[in-house]
Amino acid sequence: MIAQVTPDTINGRTTDWLLRNIDDVIGGKPECGPTIADCETYNKFHRKSGTDIERGFNIGLLPDWYGDRRFAEQSFTGTNPTMIEKFIEAAKRAGYGYWAKTLPEVNPAYLFVQDCRYFRKATGVEPDEIFHHKEPMSDDHWACAAVTLYQLHPDGKLHPIAIVCDYKKTMKDSVTIFNRRHRPFDPSTFEREDWPWRYAKTCAQVTDWIRHEVGVHLTRAHFIEEAIIVATHRTIPMDHIVYRILQLHWETLVPQVIKDIIGLSMDQTFKYMAYEFENFDYTENYVPNDLLRRGFPNTKEGLTDSRYKNYAYVKNILSIWDVIRRYVKSMLLTYYDEDRADGLIKKDIHIQDWCREAQNNGRIKGFSKIKCLDELCDAITMSIHIAAPFHTTVNYLQNFYQIGVH
Repeated sequence: MIAQVTPDTINGRTTDWLLRNIDDVIGGKPECGPTIADCETYNKFHRKSGTDIERGFNIGLLPDWYGDRRFAEQSFTGTNPTMIEKFIEAAKRAGYGYWAKTLPEVNPAYLFVQDCRYFRKATGVEPDEIFHHKEPMSDDHWACAAVTLYQLHPDGKLHPIAIVCDYKKTMKDSVTIFNRRHRPFDPSTFEREDWPWRYAKTCAQVTDWIRHEVGVHLTRAHFIEEAIIVATHRTIPMDHIVYRILQLHWETLVPQVIKDIIGLSMDQTFKYMAYEFENFDYTENYVPNDLLRRGFPNTKEGLTDSRYKNYAYVKNILSIWDVIRRYVKSMLLTYYDEDRADGLIKKDIHIQDWCREAQNNGRIKGFSKIKCLDELCDAITMSIHIAAPFHTTVNYLQNFYQIGVH
């Protein structure tokens, strides 16, 4: 990333800072070269005035940016709050037999995971192969497939328990580092110097960065939506109610492609994108279905539990889904008579062509045949959800969480 943002010439205070540190390294004192503390100082005094919602402020300016609290909160309120899921289900699915059996005995509820164990399979990298890539005229880049285990406490605090830094085939082949702080209220005085744990959290953040930028933001928020856009333009007339509802939500959707700033080759990156696209199930990711699948309540009543008070995404997205769906239904009923809507939709050749196009040519898994008003409401609501609230969730906090040291 540094190579991508470094200008050809540097003037002013930045020049002085770089030359001072480079001189220490070249002069035979590499231990005096740029440290994390140096990066903190640089971030503090050399930020560009921002136009984002935080106006250039980023997480690296917080005194405890490296702490468990800041690390864990990103799974609830950061750039990628849509992937955390119930751990026991993930353990069973991934074949963690020991953990699936033991963890319920230790703590039978409220264990959640950010599980990127599948990275090697998705990218075509061998189990014992190191994630490494170097673009011409660029620096070396590394990646990893981290798995992070959290416990959600009654007061709503999410606390990291353990991190598999880079999952390789089995747990015994992988390095797992456990948190010395067992609970959120344990003393944090040693956090700054707990370098093994800080390294593990760095691995988790590197993994989540790739998953967010390539898998969630680029693939799920852009490519899935663009497949629907193409399918709609190919099959739905411009005067059809479905086209009229969706068109306004697509006017500013423009993809941004990541190049040589991750530890994957372009071939591996394309494989990963294809894996995420082909394994994304449209129906399973309807907000109520997605919340239930990931181990969270999918009702307003269920989300009143104090454990979820800090999970801003989940507390808001269900209400947003409901509002969008009510809007969609009201618009559809200006076109279809409610008493006859199911039959009319089932016979609407444009709707059926739309489904076939999205499934067959768009290759969107789970975009099933639409046979009634409720199914059409859900399908359209999902498309608006991806283009608007979902994309907003994974897009607008990137500067705050990812431009600084985290």
